[in-house]
Amino acid sequence: MKYWIVLAVLLVIIIARAMYENAHFVCEYIELKNKKVKNPFKFVFFADLHNSSYGKNNCKLLKKIDSYNPDFILIA
Repeated sequence: MKYWIVLAVLLVIIIARAMYENAHFVCEYIELKNKKVKNPFKFVFFADLHNSSYGKNNCKLLKKIDSYNPDFILIA
């Protein structure tokens, strides 16, 4: 009986973590410099969204993308 309780608790934790990750996104800022590039530009690259929705009409995601003011948007 004790093992079933532990298994049930672990299952709840795994499901809760999966639900959290589907409702949140993480942004990382990486700056690359190269002497050969004369005019700097910005890319927003996003991946692994898995049909998730971030606010109504993805407004949270779009607002975050707009905050970077990208020249290009890449979707994996």
